[in-house]
Amino acid sequence: VTLTVDSRLLINGRTAAAVGYNPGAEMKVLAQFIHEQDLKKSMTPLNFSQTLKMAEEGNVTLSITDTRVEVSQRDQQNARSFLLPQINADANYNRIKPRSETFEEFLPDAISIVGVSVSQMIYDDKIVSDLRSSGRQYEADQYRREATRLNALTNAGEAYLNLVLTYLFSRIEGDNVRLTEDNLELSRLRVDVGYSGRDEVFRWQAELAQNQSTLIESMAQIENRQINLNQILGIEQNLRWEPEAIDVDPDLFYFLDGRLDDIYDDRNSWEKFRGFSVEFAFENAPGLKALEKSIEAQDIQVGQRQRQWFLPTFSFDFNYGYELSRTPTAEGIDRDSHQLSVRASYPLFNGARRYYDIQREKSVLTGIERQQQLARDRVEKRTRNALRQIESSFPTIKLRKIAADNARKNLVLVQDKYGEGIINVTDLLEAQNQSLSANLNAVAATYQYLLDLVSYQRAISWFEDEKGEEETEAFLNQVEAVINSD
Repeated sequence: VTLTVDSRLLINGRTAAAVGYNPGAEMKVLAQFIHEQDLKKSMTPLNFSQTLKMAEEGNVTLSITDTRVEVSQRDQQNARSFLLPQINADANYNRIKPRSETFEEFLPDAISIVGVSVSQMIYDDKIVSDLRSSGRQYEADQYRREATRLNALTNAGEAYLNLVLTYLFSRIEGDNVRLTEDNLELSRLRVDVGYSGRDEVFRWQAELAQNQSTLIESMAQIENRQINLNQILGIEQNLRWEPEAIDVDPDLFYFLDGRLDDIYDDRNSWEKFRGFSVEFAFENAPGLKALEKSIEAQDIQVGQRQRQWFLPTFSFDFNYGYELSRTPTAEGIDRDSHQLSVRASYPLFNGARRYYDIQREKSVLTGIERQQQLARDRVEKRTRNALRQIESSFPTIKLRKIAADNARKNLVLVQDKYGEGIINVTDLLEAQNQSLSANLNAVAATYQYLLDLVSYQRAISWFEDEKGEEETEAFLNQVEAVINSD
């Protein structure tokens, strides 16, 4: 029997890279490649830990938060400046019209005086309270900065995992295109030997075009994910990465080198771990710490407003002046003058403003306290949801891999039967699509678990990849202490 086979473009990636040829998206789908890795030399390798580090160094949102922290620090320094002497240089020129000739000798027509004035706060409860309050606000902004940093790590980690997932999807869809091409050739052989008609060839050609279209869309999605990751990292958006895939053993709980596997397998221990995670999240959440400092700052303001009913302000003032000129001139008048005073001030009545100030500051304090309670509820919700998702997504990895393995085995058997003419094209198409879907689901299950793990680490404000050995051991010791407690 004479067989005919369609020709297929073959590209040597090493040669293409040497001559500067970069195939487009359509060519990457239609052609076959050898030494394809050589075409990826312009791509930079990247792993998960590097991604988190780059996000911390370059994330634009984080840099914006840094400026806010700096502004808060300057506010604190500005509040402190009122504790120091306030020194002013003065210069004035006056023209005076005496009311009668009796005072002409003492009141000149014109006089010029220069001098200096010094004012020192002895005690002012508002100034002291503002300084204390600004210090708490500065600490709160530092905690908010930490929350922003953790959010940047979370966004970068999720963007990285989604990029890897898209790469793996594209690879699976590329394999599916090659399989469809093989089945197309197989259908032509069936026509040549009389097993089927030309309708099967047309069916596979349509399927091939559809699969190639899906692959091109997947490749475009990779570029979109690259751009998204680069934007989060705060780097040039045209940079291209070759991300490192993460292998997860479905039989070993993937976190902290599998040292929580025994806890995960024991439901009682896992319940204790869930409670530990919530408490750890409360203690570690920078957002809650920021609100605590804001409450302290506002409580200082409330106290100051209450004390202003009975606390006066005390200050010290010194003024020195030197007479530069006088018209008309007068003999025997000392050109130097100085004044020294200690002052106490207490407002007797200001339109009930003190009372309204107290009520206003109390309302602000109540609002912050309610924000704190809401934030605690959200931290607990986020932690518990993340753990529930992990409980679901981790065992799914193993089941999806079993499904993918069996779907591949079924595809091989069905393809053999199709080549022998035992079954028709519909059976093979169904088996192929089932295998494709199972493979995609297996990869998606793995990375859904990794995404859930990132969500959990953000919920407890603790990322494994940025912790050293001592910090990891301390975390594990805390977990073991809770698990072994009665």
